[in-house]
Amino acid sequence: MNSAEQIFRPIIVDSPVEFIILGPIYGRLQVMIKSKNAGIDLIGFSQREQVGVKTGTFSELQPQVVKSDLFPQARIRNYLGIEDFDFRKSNYQFIWRGIKGNKFDNKISDQFNYILPDLLEGFEKNDLTIIEWSVAPIISLCVESIALQKKNKRTFNAVIILYSLIILIAVIAGIISKLGK
Repeated sequence: MNSAEQIFRPIIVDSPVEFIILGPIYGRLQVMIKSKNAGIDLIGFSQREQVGVKTGTFSELQPQVVKSDLFPQARIRNYLGIEDFDFRKSNYQFIWRGIKGNKFDNKISDQFNYILPDLLEGFEKNDLTIIEWSVAPIISLCVESIALQKKNKRTFNAVIILYSLIILIAVIAGIISKLGK
């Protein structure tokens, strides 16, 4: 590990959604930006995804991975202040804790690709305002996605309870009618 790698620290953003954004830094995929509340388990999840290891979780909110299209790498300065730029294109990842499988999945992916140029500009300039403005639409979609899934879960649970009550009433009515004979 060289001195430049030891100096690099991810930019921390305040967010209601737990997330990290990974990208190539000094030739390796590293956390570029993360929310204050982002747990180390999100980083571990991203590393498992890279090697194809998937494990289940019983948590309601599970890590979700959104990969970008190929995009030029961010320009960063090394520990000597010299711009370090790699002309190869790479993928960036937005990993957030949420619920997969609703209409927001594609919207979040599309929005991530859309804001990536501005996000990288903010990262290169170490400008928290640009970064926050860039990630705000994605975070908004994530919040809406979680709210929709929770609403759907409540509706499903209410329907299950209603059907259970109907079946219970039918069984009780059947027992009463048999006892009455």
